[in-house]
Amino acid sequence: MTEKRGNLVQTTFVWKPIEDLPLNWMALASTELEGLARIWKSQARKFQESDALKKFHEQLSREWAIETGIIENLYSIDRDTTQLLIEKGIETALIPYGTTDKPATEIVPVLIAQQEALEALFSFVAQKRVE
Repeated sequence: MTEKRGNLVQTTFVWKPIEDLPLNWMALASTELEGLARIWKSQARKFQESDALKKFHEQLSREWAIETGIIENLYSIDRDTTQLLIEKGIETALIPYGTTDKPATEIVPVLIAQQEALEALFSFVAQKRVE
């Protein structure tokens, strides 16, 4: 039910239990899905075999490690330096003086420890999924 009050529109939904699929649920499937699934699997295989996925995971891991410390207020790093560390790697030489609130020699070990912790966590989760 939708109700308008001045400039506000209020919509109310009545909860209903989820219904089971009909017995002929296979008839609902599109005939195009099998071909699309084959293409998807082929592209996924090519992507996984390329360095692009590995590079993406490495950069994402660095970003999460950096952002975790910023969120926890362990340090602050300016946005340009953060982006450089994400793209190139976590190295003291990539952190110019004045772009952080602490010396690079203090921040880099923390970043590396956070990245290792994230990798350990994801490794643990991946092993649990296999079982």
